[in-house]
Amino acid sequence: MTKQACGIACLVAAVGSWTAARADDAAAERPCAVEIARAPDDARAAIARWVAEEPRCGAPLTVRVVPTADGLYVLAQAADGRAFERVVPDAEAAGVLVASWAARVDERPATGAPVAAPAAAPFAMAADPGGPVDGGAPPAAVTDAWQRRWVEVAATVAEYDTVGVMASGRLALAGSGRWTVGLAADLRVASVPAITDTAMTERRAMVEASAAIQGAWTLHAAAWRVRAELDLGFGGQRVYRWAAVNQVRAGVELGRHLGGRWGAFARGEATTTREGLGDALHDATDFTNDTHWLGLAVGLATPL
Repeated sequence: MTKQACGIACLVAAVGSWTAARADDAAAERPCAVEIARAPDDARAAIARWVAEEPRCGAPLTVRVVPTADGLYVLAQAADGRAFERVVPDAEAAGVLVASWAARVDERPATGAPVAAPAAAPFAMAADPGGPVDGGAPPAAVTDAWQRRWVEVAATVAEYDTVGVMASGRLALAGSGRWTVGLAADLRVASVPAITDTAMTERRAMVEASAAIQGAWTLHAAAWRVRAELDLGFGGQRVYRWAAVNQVRAGVELGRHLGGRWGAFARGEATTTREGLGDALHDATDFTNDTHWLGLAVGLATPL
């Protein structure tokens, strides 16, 4: 072989090696193979964002996300037949979870090896809804202090120099997306100014106990959440004596997960209380008169 032919052969070999290396680099830069078969829009966007930022990739995944009363049920099946599932509180947690599943590099099929077809059998439910089906170590997930049911304790202030404390409970019965319907129960003790028979002002204890049907809209953003509530309920109120009352309460709340099982919140409230249900509904929608008792509750929440 002449020197010219040898040089051409070496050049061709070098170009081939460079091309193969570039192809390997391009393959490494491609996002993980995750197919989102079903998911709410916010969960779909969060999963796509987190998976795109994941530098490692394991076996291809097919993912389904289903809203439930407890949060989002995330189900994934890998191309090698393994299945995973978990319930998470919000869309961001679903994105983190799927990215962690997609990053299982130990499960990547060998180059050129055939990929096993997905198992035809239905997914097996895990004994612990919080753990993966394959029994591997569960990835870290965002904890939410406000799950399907929780309790709150708070300090309250309201109009007319009213200060007090409250304990309350919430139970979500059904939901779709960010909307839920459930039950709410409150016990409030407050100090209020009252007019005596001699036209003097004195402070007295006011006790309120109520139960209500509650509709709510909740938006989660990482550790933060914004929640709007509307309650229609009944109960008892005592200043001088007990009286049965009907109540309409609207509230807007800003909360943040503190860690573990605890969250902090601040909620502004507007409350209308009357003895008759019709009167309470009428006054609650009457914005031309001062029929709403405005207040603020600041406290802690923890799930049951």
